[in-house]
Amino acid sequence: MANAKVGVKAGWQNNFVETITEAKTVGLSDSGKLFDVTAGAYAITLPKADADLTGFNCEFVITTGSAGALTIDSNRAADLYYGGLIAVTGIVASTSNATNGRFYQPDGSDDNTLTIDNDTATFGGDKGTHVKFQCIGANKWLVSGHVMVSAAEDDQTDLAWFS
Repeated sequence: MANAKVGVKAGWQNNFVETITEAKTVGLSDSGKLFDVTAGAYAITLPKADADLTGFNCEFVITTGSAGALTIDSNRAADLYYGGLIAVTGIVASTSNATNGRFYQPDGSDDNTLTIDNDTATFGGDKGTHVKFQCIGANKWLVSGHVMVSAAEDDQTDLAWFS
């Protein structure tokens, strides 16, 4: 009999990719899923980051843009985000203040909401944005990925994804 790995959470239930077009609370059976997200004015809520959830992970990719703010929230105020996201644009930066390639991270003290909005100059979130969340322990979510930023936003220095 093979040994199970501690902290690994299986999920999927034979559904590896799921499309999200409205508010959703991600469940334990969603671990390992890739979510095809239509950006819009709604919230996605992650499960509670408890110690027994360590290893749970899910990914979100925005495949259709929208003019509304999409938020991905932790389940509790104490469940904080760590890690960060890289801003990516399809153009070569023309100024020293360019967003392209910059790393943005939560502050580690109270950030538990990610807001992406491809209709707001300070949030990015165009098609191709890809974000992964992994529970790394009680009250801890590791966030990684990239946020596609339009050419018009490339000179923004105040992108504000985490709050």
